[in-house]
Amino acid sequence: MNVLSWIIMMRGAGRFKCLAARTATEAEDLEPHGSVGVILRAFREGILTENRVVKLLQNLESESTLFITHSLIQQAIKAVKDYSKE
Repeated sequence: MNVLSWIIMMRGAGRFKCLAARTATEAEDLEPHGSVGVILRAFREGILTENRVVKLLQNLESESTLFITHSLIQQAIKAVKDYSKE
């Protein structure tokens, strides 16, 4: 299972698992990335379409238990749309 599949499967896992994952990656000297960063990377690598990414980002804001600001979601959506124009 790849990381993106795991994140989608665990979408309702909440803050505790996010914090645990971040702590674990830092303990291994790895650079942690949040859900938004992983989704954006999957888009840049051609794994996800623009429409799918926008829907995932909107769902993160509206349906997940993660603390994600509206501003962050809007910035991420703008980055996706700007990247598509290149």
